[in-house]
Amino acid sequence: MDVWMRITDVVTDGGADSYHDYASSEPEYAYMPGGGAFDVDGLPTGVGYVEKHNIDTMILIGLQLGDVNIDIAVDDFYVTAFDDGADGYWLYLGNLLAPDDPAYAAMPGTMKFMLDRDTGHWAQGDAMTFTIEFYAQQSEGEPIPEAPLTELPGFVR
Repeated sequence: MDVWMRITDVVTDGGADSYHDYASSEPEYAYMPGGGAFDVDGLPTGVGYVEKHNIDTMILIGLQLGDVNIDIAVDDFYVTAFDDGADGYWLYLGNLLAPDDPAYAAMPGTMKFMLDRDTGHWAQGDAMTFTIEFYAQQSEGEPIPEAPLTELPGFVR
């Protein structure tokens, strides 16, 4: 069978507003355009502050299946790519042989989610959730079954 994976339902949150009830951290508050607003005593005023919660733009995805490394980070495919216009794209993971085939092997895999090294302290306290789906189908027959219509370019069967 051929196997695919996709990420959907990406949701981000700025985290608990533990920094004077405005932001999840002082770096996040200060990072905003204009640096956030502070009064003469150095306390945040919240004037013009808009919560930043786009940690999804800084998460890199990598997959390793057997000896094959699918490092999406190399091509700058961030989780946000799945959320902003590419939601629902399938990544082709490979082909599993039939259990009665002498060459049958399982598909051991490791999935990793990494924070881009250029992420500043503004991301402290931010949260992200998403759904991971797997799709498998018979890969033999006449005609060979079609792949999902929404395969991510560069990661197709």
